[in-house]
Amino acid sequence: MNKYIDSLSEDHNKFDHDDGEYRNWSSLEKKIINTIKKHDSHRGEWLTEYDAMEYYEKAQKLSSFDRQDIGPRRELRLELQAKFDLTEVEAINM
Repeated sequence: MNKYIDSLSEDHNKFDHDDGEYRNWSSLEKKIINTIKKHDSHRGEWLTEYDAMEYYEKAQKLSSFDRQDIGPRRELRLELQAKFDLTEVEAINM
């Protein structure tokens, strides 16, 4: 599957399987695996602080009276979603 996920399985076998710690490890392992899968399936560019500030400044230049997701603001959101593989909510919150 993924070299990171395979190494997690190996580390899991070495882990002290105390009841309480095992549950925590299992939960942590699932979170790590989900994060790795999301990283591997990422289709866009990685959003940097510079990119975020660039789009923030573009949004600030748009009309302050119209905060609805229509017209130029919608185009900007769609551009963000396509370029950086963001969800609609993530793009709107930028």
